[in-house]
Amino acid sequence: MKQIRFLLIAVMLLLMVPALSLAEYEYSIPYIDRFGEEQTAQMGQIITEKDKYYYYGILVAKGHVTMSEISNLRDVTIILTDDATLEITNGLNLNGGTITVYAQKNNTGKLNIRGQDGVSSSFRDGASAITGNLVVYGGTVTLNGGKGASSYDANGRGGNGVNGNLTVGGNGTVSAGGGSGGTARYSCQPGGSGITGDLTVLDNGSVTASGGYGGNSAAPGAAGVNGNVTVSGNGQAKLYGASGATNTSYHIYAGAPGIGGNLTVSENGTVTAVGGNGSQGNQGYILDDGGNGGAGVAGDLNASGHAKVKATGGNGGPADPLRKSGIGGNAVDGNLVISDEAIVDLNNGNTPDNLDPDLPKTGDNTPLLLLYIMAVVSGTGIVFFIRRNKQRG
Repeated sequence: MKQIRFLLIAVMLLLMVPALSLAEYEYSIPYIDRFGEEQTAQMGQIITEKDKYYYYGILVAKGHVTMSEISNLRDVTIILTDDATLEITNGLNLNGGTITVYAQKNNTGKLNIRGQDGVSSSFRDGASAITGNLVVYGGTVTLNGGKGASSYDANGRGGNGVNGNLTVGGNGTVSAGGGSGGTARYSCQPGGSGITGDLTVLDNGSVTASGGYGGNSAAPGAAGVNGNVTVSGNGQAKLYGASGATNTSYHIYAGAPGIGGNLTVSENGTVTAVGGNGSQGNQGYILDDGGNGGAGVAGDLNASGHAKVKATGGNGGPADPLRKSGIGGNAVDGNLVISDEAIVDLNNGNTPDNLDPDLPKTGDNTPLLLLYIMAVVSGTGIVFFIRRNKQRG
């Protein structure tokens, strides 16, 4: 009886921790730290397609692996071995934790994550590629938020590239894009942001982040980065806000900012921040003004050292002749501080010429006031001739 009881307990334990029965491990794993020095991890769990449960602190990506998800993550480290490609198709939820990514000597490892698309009225919103904080010190990481659902009566928001903070240093490279919003019968939803939190770029890190467009060109776009951006060392960042979209019935939208918060650039950092264009004033049965362009940087800009910054506001949207065109966005909405040998190139967005509101919609350039005067003069002349003929008769 004791032997049977022991066997049952052993079986139950194995069923409770399925990862233990499937896990594969690697030992003495070399990787390159943030400062370019080779380090060695004593042990890591190899990521395989046959198991989505990983409980250990260090995970190792080898070869080409595609998975729908990795569950039960919180604070983990992923080492991308040279030439490895790890693809995750339904996003990563870190449950409030942080994932740190390293690569090996040749820096050829890749991590591609896409958030799940919204599919129905039950799951309308696109999922973020990563929910939590991400730190990348090596390899190439590509993050795309899922698209919002589009159907006759249900739609959803686009998912974010990173729903949290992003830090990129060492020789890491990250591309983060928000998903587009969904479309339904009477409404459309906004796109997702490239990064919802703060962005920090260090060392030789490189980041490109773009906001997603609104659904069916009829909803707001999103910012490249919603929070604050700090770039130092030889870091590079290119950040783009999505353009506002036009609804042919009654909605217009401003372009989104490239950076929603403050920008601080020092040392040899390089940043390009571009606001999205405003939507065109709709031409439907209800006329409306054009949307304003988004700011390159919505907050303050502080550049020092040998930093190079180019900030460009989005263009205002054109409008019907009877309405006003949108105003071009500012390169920087907040305060500007430039010191040392920093180079800053600021370009406000264009404001389309506001057409004379008195112009008729026929395309005739004759002002309505002149037409009115001509009509009055003509009518007076007709009345005069009629009365004179009556008098002669």
